[in-house]
Amino acid sequence: MTTRFLSALTCGRSAPSSICRMLHCARTSALCIEEAGLSCVEIRSIVEVTHMRQLVSNGNPMEEIVGFSRAVRVGPYISVGGTAPVDAEGKTVGVGDVFAQTTQCFEIIKAALEQAGSGIHDIVRTRVILTDIENWKDAIEARKRYCLEARPVDTIMAVTRFVNPEWLVEIEVDAVVSGDTAAS
Repeated sequence: MTTRFLSALTCGRSAPSSICRMLHCARTSALCIEEAGLSCVEIRSIVEVTHMRQLVSNGNPMEEIVGFSRAVRVGPYISVGGTAPVDAEGKTVGVGDVFAQTTQCFEIIKAALEQAGSGIHDIVRTRVILTDIENWKDAIEARKRYCLEARPVDTIMAVTRFVNPEWLVEIEVDAVVSGDTAAS
């Protein structure tokens, strides 16, 4: 399907109707491209617009110093990087408490997803990274509060330590926005 779509984008002819039915333009409230009678050139333009890169920040000064974003959205895909259990001032929340730290991580993730036009319901993958694998049950109990409905795939792993030794957990998530919403 991808090969036929790419060749249709470069041919100058109307795209095959099976491809047209699958593509939707977010700017026209999911108007079917086939019904709109768009050419391949116009479809290419729509694809480029709907796959713009959106950087999500939570104001961490290290974002610009180190060169990272809290989350990045490209089209319907959102990746939220390693999220540490910190408050707005950068202080560790729940020192010594994996459940509290995991909850804080998910609150930050929830805000980042909402800023990207999504929500926890769109999470498709989580990575729970712990400094002590024996704490996995407490981390998963907190994770369930946010992921029980979406039921994303999950990886649980342990590392030696994080940048801040007070952190017992970091969380990463990937989300795919359902529906016809696109980053603008």
